[in-house]
Amino acid sequence: MTEYDVRDALERISASGTVIKSRGLPDDWKYIKLYDYFGERSEPKVRLKFTEIEKILGFKLTKSQKTDSGRWYARKDQHAMADAWGMQGYRIGKLDMKKKKVVFEATFEDAERVTIPPEILDHKVPTKAKYEIERYLKHIVKKYGLTTQDVIPRMG
Repeated sequence: MTEYDVRDALERISASGTVIKSRGLPDDWKYIKLYDYFGERSEPKVRLKFTEIEKILGFKLTKSQKTDSGRWYARKDQHAMADAWGMQGYRIGKLDMKKKKVVFEATFEDAERVTIPPEILDHKVPTKAKYEIERYLKHIVKKYGLTTQDVIPRMG
């Protein structure tokens, strides 16, 4: 890769990759573990049983969450359970209240993304920095098992 190839790759990552948004979520938000779980996902579909969600959360779902499908969708101006996956770029694709299963589909419209600093994108990258960036990005791809299936379509 040339310096310009690295710059082009970083531009593509910045435009379509995974820009961290400061949501201001408190660490003690009861659904933070579920939020973190979805933050680590990159697959197009995530299938979970209610019991698996309870295990992730570390507590049991309420009776209404187990019986009322409305409890699974976002509510305006509330940090409801649905925000845990919604803010990470997932939505409910299928909710089966009888079988106690849910399929989440990636939309990535609101997903966490990487912000590449303009100091990297808008300037010549020194050769040593180029190689460091390349090695680090390869490390991240390997560490998190990212694949081309995980690529988020470019926006705009």
